[in-house]
Amino acid sequence: LSGPAAGVVGASAFEPDDAAGLVTFDMGGTSSDVSLVRQGGVERTTDADVGDRPVRVPMVDVETVGAGGGSIAWVDAGGALRVGPESAGAEPGPACYGRGGTEPTVTDAALALGYLGPETTLGGELSLDADAARDALVDLAREADLDGPLDAARGVYRVANATMARTIRSVTAERGHDPREFAIAAFGGAGPMHAAALADRLGVGCVVVPRASGVLSALGLLAADERHDAVRTYRTRLDAADPDAVRGVLDDLEAAVLDETAEPGAATVTFEADCRYVGQSHELAVAVETFDPVSLESRFHAAHERAHGYRLDAPVELVTLGATATVHHELPALGHERGAGGDRRTRDVSFDGTFRETPVLSWDGLVAGDERSGPAIVAGGESTVVVPPGWSLTVDERGTLRLEAEP
Repeated sequence: LSGPAAGVVGASAFEPDDAAGLVTFDMGGTSSDVSLVRQGGVERTTDADVGDRPVRVPMVDVETVGAGGGSIAWVDAGGALRVGPESAGAEPGPACYGRGGTEPTVTDAALALGYLGPETTLGGELSLDADAARDALVDLAREADLDGPLDAARGVYRVANATMARTIRSVTAERGHDPREFAIAAFGGAGPMHAAALADRLGVGCVVVPRASGVLSALGLLAADERHDAVRTYRTRLDAADPDAVRGVLDDLEAAVLDETAEPGAATVTFEADCRYVGQSHELAVAVETFDPVSLESRFHAAHERAHGYRLDAPVELVTLGATATVHHELPALGHERGAGGDRRTRDVSFDGTFRETPVLSWDGLVAGDERSGPAIVAGGESTVVVPPGWSLTVDERGTLRLEAEP
């Protein structure tokens, strides 16, 4: 998951000061990847599945759902409209690519609704075929017993957003975090097109879209810290733990991670303990500064209540100790200057079932300090940003777009 993980690292550089953290939302052609950033720190896990195989090593905590721009819309045996996980891929791709695809996709729906225009060129090269998209949606409407291709397109868009909203809730509300306190960082080719609609569903009031939204994973690789982890199983009840023995294990782990580090003198070492109530089959990671069993047990109770909504009057078991050495790397300097383009174009765009004449802004034509009220479309070579009615848009000195729900 190096690409999605690097995207989370890149997004962490755009965390607003006035939010509890970021929900990173990376929507590409075949899937959407969601993660959390809090106080500049990327959420990590040692309990993940990749390709239906359990992976028990430290990694960026990314949840993936099969809903992307190329995800195929279909009707199940009960007559319900579904989106994904099957994708049209890049070849032949969505019907609107004009490469022989006939299945309706999320991108075809976006074109029919006006979020993308017939004049849009994806990546500056690929022109879109609105008639082919409409034909694919006509067939879907007939199969789903919907009132024509526009009704089908609205359904595809809503179903895709509902699927992605569930994934965002799984990394926020289901883990004890209120999504309304977070901002959404939208990137990937399709993420900025859906982000404000997802924010409306979740009660989130702020969306940030980095200027490099289409290549944020590459930016994240440039900015990523050097990090080395070491873990060791050490099972004991905290009320019976030998502090000196535990500190000895932590010292050994510290030496191991520093030995792997290119610049040991520049590294910061942190420690964690995976704990659980006796009898549980899952653990929670708790930060360790100076090992003290009483203090660690208290922090575990608080972490468990925050994550699961309750705490138990039961003994706590230490399962695993870990150390991490980190050498911080700075994000490359970013800036944005006005280029060619402006907002002389308009097109009809569907919002809440009604088409409205909407300005189409060129991202290159924006400059720091620009402000707009929705509705608006911001078109760029890497992605398209949809600013619905009731939302405003501002541009900062790095070219980042900040969308805010108006009171």
